[in-house]
Amino acid sequence: MGDHAKREKLKLKPSDVYFSQETIENRFEDGQLIGKRLDNLVNETEKISDIRTVRVKNVHGRWYTLDNRRLWVFRNYQKITLQSYSQTFIPVLVWDDFESQNQLIFAANNTGDEVKIHNGLLPGGETYKRVESIHPCTYSTPSRLLMYHIGIFSWNGTKTVASFLWKGVSSLYEYMRRREITDDSI
Repeated sequence: MGDHAKREKLKLKPSDVYFSQETIENRFEDGQLIGKRLDNLVNETEKISDIRTVRVKNVHGRWYTLDNRRLWVFRNYQKITLQSYSQTFIPVLVWDDFESQNQLIFAANNTGDEVKIHNGLLPGGETYKRVESIHPCTYSTPSRLLMYHIGIFSWNGTKTVASFLWKGVSSLYEYMRRREITDDSI
């Protein structure tokens, strides 16, 4: 790594960072299962700031990472806690010398949207099991998962409080979405 290498710090939503590879190992270098790290974040025994900063590079307007396992944890954390609503970001470090370090290897057919775990291994932990049942629209629209998190539905979708609350959440979302469109067009 040369002295000329640029190291800019930013904060990005995990859903705005893309994977550079198609598959990842199910353990970090220290042996911890990636799913256990996700459990720790959700259970608040670890914070985002406790996890090493994700390295990224901008390629044709998209942020890609070298740190695919950490991104897997952060993306799943974003899904399970609906971080996109609260605009929570992860710290990233912009690298301009990925190629010179021979560290970024893009998979030929990888769009960067998702990653699989090598050999079909499980990530470990418990939280990831809840993530797999979340519809992809969770990043941008309200769902029963939101209602679950605020105690209105049980995990299996059984209604436990009056259904009019769902209408209120949907209306709030529409108001916020219209406001974003108006603010962006100014």
